[in-house]
Amino acid sequence: MKNKVFGKLVFYSIKLEILIFLNLTFFLFKKNLRVKKEGGFYLVYSGSYKIYFYLLQRVDLYLKGIDFRFKNLFNEYFLDLIDFEEGDNIIDCGAHLGELIYYFKDTKINYFAFEPSAKLCNCIKKNISLNHNNYLSYEVVNKALLDIEDKVSIYLRDETGDTSLEADSFSKSIKVDSIRLDQYFKENTSIKLLKIDAEGFEYEVLKGAENILSSIKFIAVDAGFEKASNTLDTFDEVNDFLLANGFTLENENHFRHTYLYLNSRI
Repeated sequence: MKNKVFGKLVFYSIKLEILIFLNLTFFLFKKNLRVKKEGGFYLVYSGSYKIYFYLLQRVDLYLKGIDFRFKNLFNEYFLDLIDFEEGDNIIDCGAHLGELIYYFKDTKINYFAFEPSAKLCNCIKKNISLNHNNYLSYEVVNKALLDIEDKVSIYLRDETGDTSLEADSFSKSIKVDSIRLDQYFKENTSIKLLKIDAEGFEYEVLKGAENILSSIKFIAVDAGFEKASNTLDTFDEVNDFLLANGFTLENENHFRHTYLYLNSRI
């Protein structure tokens, strides 16, 4: 009963965009979470963590706390199983809010975020600014990673984090540039981790990285049911491609449909 009341209060606070009521709800239900508006962004903060987003609906990601969200996310992409070192190159495909960079508070990395939504790219830059001790350098690239370099249509679903190249009847579409990863990076660039969440286009991202695969040590990929209106997964094509290119499947999260691959040739 208590959770239902909390859920309804949060829902209507978000729908009506009444931050005072939303924060009062968090206070009354003893949630260590607060939200405020800063220009065109919302800032949610909990304990020592802060994160920016531009749609108030996205606060739903953090209702159990920012730390809880981050722990789950980092676990889903197997970050604790990778021995990161200072100066490592980390590629975040489908970076969303740039949450991945929060993991590297003890190791300064070179962070490359690829995100086709321009508004989310602005959020990523804001969140990177909150984590200046976590990186040596960064680049935020407002392009879609694919196996072609062209203008492509994407369908914006930022309110659910599901912006995709797959069409539907209700999402707004815009044209963005696509780019191959092996055209962005030189062939001998050492990459510790390529994380991929491409909403059903994981295989195309990998095909676009074909000429630099030998330089990538780990690939963490979301190959879940995000094609054909969430009825088809991409595991088989992703797995076959990576095994054929010298990678071994090291770990998997069956609930989240995420998989960790290791380059056996490095």
